[in-house]
Amino acid sequence: MASERERALDPAILQQLFRDAPLPIAVYGVDGALQHSNDAHEAFADALGDASGIGRFNALYDLRSERYGHRAPFQRTVAGEVLDYAFTVRPDVSAPAPDTLHFHRLLLPTYDPERRITNIVSVIIDVSDWQHAERDKARLHAELQQAQKTEGLGLLAGSIAHDFNNLLVGVLGNVSLLLARLPPGSSLRRTAEAIELAARRAADVARQLLAYAGKGRFRVEELSLSELAREISELLRITLAQRAELHMELPPNLATVKADATQMRQVVMNLVTNARDAVAHGGVITLRTGELPASRVDLSAYLGRPDPQATDFVFLDVEDTGFGMDVLTAARIFDPFFTTKPAGRGLGLSAVLGIVRSHGGAMSVTSSPGVGTTMRVLLPAHGQPTKTLRLMPAPEPSPPAMQCGHVLVIDDEEMIRGLLTSMLEALGHTVTPCSSAAEALHALEHDAKSACCVLLDLNMPQHDGNEVFARIRARYPRLPVVFMSGYEARAAPIADGFLHKPFTMGDLRVALSKVIAPSPQ
Repeated sequence: MASERERALDPAILQQLFRDAPLPIAVYGVDGALQHSNDAHEAFADALGDASGIGRFNALYDLRSERYGHRAPFQRTVAGEVLDYAFTVRPDVSAPAPDTLHFHRLLLPTYDPERRITNIVSVIIDVSDWQHAERDKARLHAELQQAQKTEGLGLLAGSIAHDFNNLLVGVLGNVSLLLARLPPGSSLRRTAEAIELAARRAADVARQLLAYAGKGRFRVEELSLSELAREISELLRITLAQRAELHMELPPNLATVKADATQMRQVVMNLVTNARDAVAHGGVITLRTGELPASRVDLSAYLGRPDPQATDFVFLDVEDTGFGMDVLTAARIFDPFFTTKPAGRGLGLSAVLGIVRSHGGAMSVTSSPGVGTTMRVLLPAHGQPTKTLRLMPAPEPSPPAMQCGHVLVIDDEEMIRGLLTSMLEALGHTVTPCSSAAEALHALEHDAKSACCVLLDLNMPQHDGNEVFARIRARYPRLPVVFMSGYEARAAPIADGFLHKPFTMGDLRVALSKVIAPSPQ
């Protein structure tokens, strides 16, 4: 049977198979000299030689070369083994596609009738596409895992912030009631004001949690990052104290972005504070803004998903001359609760990333040990500067006196119902507190005409606030409804007003004044 197969191998057929085979095939002598190669190998040699910039028929193909690890497999094949091994080639970085090329090479010996090895046959298989696909698959899997982790932590952060906000409603609301009742010269007033300040700072922490969860409440407007950074420069220098020198490179005619000014100030403050902790005394921190066309932005280098249709971007860099980070540390700095400091400092950069993502932006980090770090915030450009920002929001005018009436309070938290009852009574209203939608609708059926307003919690566990609002509006279309929530006021436009938790008695007065008719003068 073997002799029949051997007689069937016509030399002309073998030559045609060798010549027309789609894989690069070459025949070498036992001394490693190239003797024959097919058309595919010639084309492969030309293409790879041009791409690598190292020419054809060199160390890449020389089986005696150590450069690509060919010598050891060649020597083993000359000894009679059949081998399959991998090697890689890094194309010239100036080439159009500077990516590593991956190959498998099969080496097998051929024999004469006396079973002496006469030649070595080489077959090369290009597995670059497969390797790149596997790399992309691994990258996408890592991104998916990160997204799932971030989503889970976001849900946890949002839940904690919601409960925390409800507790702060009691603290901030009651202290505002106390301040309203204390005379100006009271010795307790300073203590109450300190409590109020601490509660407001705690509310800022809750807002950072909500921003990380993607549920922050933003007041979006058109603003200039250069102007924003310039107006808080003195506050930044106070933050740095004598530890580092602040340099600012802020072009005046920077394109605007659509963002919440308070949240953007928080981003800048957090990044500068983070840079301050990374530099030794006498270091330099540079705050820089600028514009980039979309064609010059590699979005794969950023965390976040900015608008792919954006034609231009605005960036804000915070650069320091600090200790820098290695690659492994830089890859983790946006993880919640990760810190390089001796003790944890909260959500840190993960909260900053949450704010930036909520604005449709992205962030990147560039760092080298012993050189320093640059944090970049990237936001889609919106337009040219149209106005000058104020460092602090202008104080709202005192609301006009309003008519006193009957207010219905719907909230599942007994503490909040009790606090609102005290606040509203202090403002001259009568109150009906309700813990559920059914209780509220029952109260309205018996005394709807006297009601002047409904305060409705948007996030009750048993009933969705929008559903309750729809039922009230269907039966009592002229009755004003004000939503209350610690989350973003996404649903507020369909209601008549919005009261953000936590709130003071002043906040409550302003919200009510917008929906209750003013008292006659």
